Amino acid sequence: MQTVYLSFSLRHPDMVSLADWQRDPEFSPEAHERLLAAHERIREASDSLDALREVEAELLRISAGPMSRRQRMLLDYLLAHCERARDLTKPQSFNRAQEWLTRTEDIAQSLQDIGAQVDVHELKGTLYRAVSMYREAADEFAIGLSLLREHAKDQESFDPDFEATLAAKTATMDYMLGDFPRALERLHRAADLLPPEGVSISSQGTIAWAFALLNRQRNVPLEALWHVSVAVDLYRQIGSINSTCRVLSLAADIAMDAAESSAGDDPKQREAYLDLAARYAREASAVGVIAKDKPGIALTDLSLARLDRLRNPAGAADVELRIRRILRKAQRMRDDSLRVAAQIALGADLLTQGAYAPDKRELGKRWLRRAIATANDMHAPGLALRARRLLRQADGRSS
Repeated sequence: MQTVYLSFSLRHPDMVSLADWQRDPEFSPEAHERLLAAHERIREASDSLDALREVEAELLRISAGPMSRRQRMLLDYLLAHCERARDLTKPQSFNRAQEWLTRTEDIAQSLQDIGAQVDVHELKGTLYRAVSMYREAADEFAIGLSLLREHAKDQESFDPDFEATLAAKTATMDYMLGDFPRALERLHRAADLLPPEGVSISSQGTIAWAFALLNRQRNVPLEALWHVSVAVDLYRQIGSINSTCRVLSLAADIAMDAAESSAGDDPKQREAYLDLAARYAREASAVGVIAKDKPGIALTDLSLARLDRLRNPAGAADVELRIRRILRKAQRMRDDSLRVAAQIALGADLLTQGAYAPDKRELGKRWLRRAIATANDMHAPGLALRARRLLRQADGRSS
């Protein structure tokens, strides 16, 4: 009869006691030392592709030597992490990462190791999210959450910090899928789980980011701006990674939402929001370059195009062209989330031009409808919320 373990962590193998590692008779002290060193290098490398390629080469060398099943499970998990830094929109990279995780999950299930299974589902969800497969990502995150809840017997969490992060990630996927009440419920659950101290920056940042998205959906830009500013401050502490670029780009867009809302009726206040958006966008661009986050840079370029149009509605002649270039880039990259964002940006820009060139107005509405259709095809209607709001405004309905 095997024991069900929750003490083992693929995310934090350095925190697992040596006795747990040595439980397996095939345990290799040499592999143990090299695997923990590789894990530390992955943590330090963050999303740096060059650094992770070096770690990957080292892990493949380690794989040729003897080790226990638990060590083999960690090795496969770390190889999936290395693959995650590649362009996952390329099928070979995505499939290779999934293959490593399938091998990891097979061992975790044979060991009846629930903790390791939770970590696998979390990483699987992250991979699906990276390629805009939001329904699959939501399923993986939800399975991880249910495993944690099941084995906690709905009482105190085994790992409140991680469970809160996982709940917030699941809430974000619910948002993308258009299930806003469920997303809000999960977010409040995540906030309630956070312990009074010792909370990781990433957990707090993930929750603040999700609250910003939901308040933007509710069309409460000032509240959304407060939450996203909290998220930005937290992610700045993490450093120049893809997530930092994305949250800064979101902050720029929410600041522009505020400028276009009633809060921006005062010209001085409107300009203050636009200045804030410009600062966020410039920082996002700089972080994106360091992190080599091509989709994040493209999203920021959309924000900068929107900013130029807001500051010069009748001018900024190149804005439409810039947006169309990003749309073509999204199509080449096969990045559906970026494609929806570019379609919305183009529709919004054409509507603005419609005040000066009436033929542009109907064209703008067609692009917004196309964005909604693209998001629906992805089973991610939450991506097109701004498109729906702009269409209602263009048709003279309540926003």
